[in-house]
Amino acid sequence: MKHRGVGGLISMVGLVIVFGIASAAFLQINATQQSFVASSININKVILDKNNQRLNFTTIANPGSYTIGVNNTSSQTIFLNSYLFVDSAGMRQAKYLDGKNITAGKSFQFDIDLAPDQEDKYIIFVTDLGKKCLVPIGVDFRIC
Repeated sequence: MKHRGVGGLISMVGLVIVFGIASAAFLQINATQQSFVASSININKVILDKNNQRLNFTTIANPGSYTIGVNNTSSQTIFLNSYLFVDSAGMRQAKYLDGKNITAGKSFQFDIDLAPDQEDKYIIFVTDLGKKCLVPIGVDFRIC
């Protein structure tokens, strides 16, 4: 009778250990899945925000410089990181804009200190989310 009691007790302890390990593994898998879903949601939000960025550009050639007007028509603040000024021979000037921000529904202007040239082709603006806006020289209004 004692042997059966000890055997039953050992079986119970074994079952508790097995179910404890299984429960811990299940909780770990659940936490991993939750983390994966949360990171997927964040990635999708960044992609959605990038796709929803809407900027209107105007380019005015002045003697000795270009005046660039930027209007943010989206519902979020957009940061311009840099621009590349390209002519027929390649890149003429590249500059970081130190995160110029454009609040939703607002606009601003800035000058590019380059004398206008017949060879100038376009300007590429890059936003903080990696969106690239190609603005041809000579086109008064460009939506990106």
